[in-house]
Amino acid sequence: MNWALIRKITLTVLIMLSLFLTVLIWRNPGGYVVQTDTPETSVISSVTFDRQLSSVFGPTEVVYHTNQSSLLTKDSKVLGNMFSVFQEWEVTDIADPITLNGDNYIESVTESRAVELIFSNSIPFGVYQETFSFLPREYENRTFNRMYIPIDNPQSVYFYNTHSMLFYEAEASNIDLDLLTQVLNDDKVEYLQAESVSLKEHIVYLPVEPFEMPVLNYLVEEQPNSLFIERLFEDTSEIQTVINDELSRYYDYFSELSINNDKDMLTYTRPSVTNEGVSLTTTVLNSFNKLIRYEHWPNEVYYYGYSSVTTEVEFRRYIKGYPIFGEPDYGGTFITVADNNVTSLEMPTIVAQTPISDDHSDEKMYSSQNIEEVLANAGHDLETVDDIKVGYIWNYSSESNRVVTLVPSWYVEINGNWMSLQSVVNEDKGGADDGF
Repeated sequence: MNWALIRKITLTVLIMLSLFLTVLIWRNPGGYVVQTDTPETSVISSVTFDRQLSSVFGPTEVVYHTNQSSLLTKDSKVLGNMFSVFQEWEVTDIADPITLNGDNYIESVTESRAVELIFSNSIPFGVYQETFSFLPREYENRTFNRMYIPIDNPQSVYFYNTHSMLFYEAEASNIDLDLLTQVLNDDKVEYLQAESVSLKEHIVYLPVEPFEMPVLNYLVEEQPNSLFIERLFEDTSEIQTVINDELSRYYDYFSELSINNDKDMLTYTRPSVTNEGVSLTTTVLNSFNKLIRYEHWPNEVYYYGYSSVTTEVEFRRYIKGYPIFGEPDYGGTFITVADNNVTSLEMPTIVAQTPISDDHSDEKMYSSQNIEEVLANAGHDLETVDDIKVGYIWNYSSESNRVVTLVPSWYVEINGNWMSLQSVVNEDKGGADDGF
């Protein structure tokens, strides 16, 4: 075979390959077609945040128990320094639990100086497995939502679950007591004097006196649909697209992604396989691994709950130490994972990105006594209430849908449903209910 023939064959192959690639690009330029004139079609967002496991599953409040009072803070610096303290510690032994009612637990934690960590929901011990020198297998899926360390005896650590009333005593080492007390006694830390309040099957700390909270204003940023399409679909070349003013719908043979264009809410579904036999710890950790791919909230996000019926895991957005609530629910991300695949996902596609000047006055918030009186007048005894906490409600500005106003409000959970305290009053009067 001479060189002329080799060159001819090579040139022919290159021409055919070029034609093939040209046709492929012409038929499928981006793997999918977004039929809209908005600029977002040309933007591929890569905004993700390096969320630490110890942060997402960490405490949302710290209560500093002194000889005189209990001081509550949500200061992000305090919480951050707590992570630094506990990254170095090690639990060397944990005893079998005992049953301890709420009153006896409060007596135990307040009888001496102590720092108590409050978690937004029950955390499996298995999530913190690396903290234990040895964690018995039967403990991995047991849970706690309180932890406290006596400052005068930091070698002991106590875990408690306010719902199951199980109390655990453990031994710990490598706790930096000097750093711990330095963080707690910092003059810049804002504390509220608080008191423990017993609810239906829970204990909360509520402020003794009324206090003020700021109304927040932020510029809203919408994430491009392409961000979710590229991360939720394995093969974008198979995607079919239907878009109108209200809904953007993307689907293939296996799954479907719908984005409500009016409410900026995303729903994704994929046929699920059985999730039986998967432990609670594995379920929440798998969901966390998916959360960090899709959640683009620039502030804190915390684990918020788990459904034993659907195996759905809830995470919630926080700002300035407080959760985002409202309807639509711009604060919640709901994830179900089976066989390491996301089988359902519900979350907002917008974020409060940039703070802007606040023209509103601060909101005055009720004290513990005020809340109890309001609930009593609405026909609710504290023993019928599941939980109480302050949250920010998401309100779009009347002047621009690119500006959101976050207004603080007290929220109560009754029969598993969160409602603003005002809506509880309105419901008692026969008004509308804005629960979620």
